[in-house]
Amino acid sequence: MAVCPFCNRSRHVSRMGKRKTNIGSSQRFFCTSCKRSFVQRTPFTKRHYRKQVIEDAVGLYRHTSLSKARKLLWQKDHVHVARYTISRWFKRYFWLFRR
Repeated sequence: MAVCPFCNRSRHVSRMGKRKTNIGSSQRFFCTSCKRSFVQRTPFTKRHYRKQVIEDAVGLYRHTSLSKARKLLWQKDHVHVARYTISRWFKRYFWLFRR
């Protein structure tokens, strides 16, 4: 169950619809004790690319160079991503996609 980030209570939290964004939708919650709504945060919160694109980029960079990973990402997902962005994603999300 979700925990309110404002008052740190979980018993007084209920679901309140979905929030739609350009990269998908996420569950909204409402805390009845502090009367505030919130969305649970994930490691991909406030990212401009879908989780699948980031996962593909990190996986490709593990086995190839940055330039090659960038080209393969364009061929696979039709997404233009800078090499530096892939490098930052690798540093930030490598631990999450380890297999």
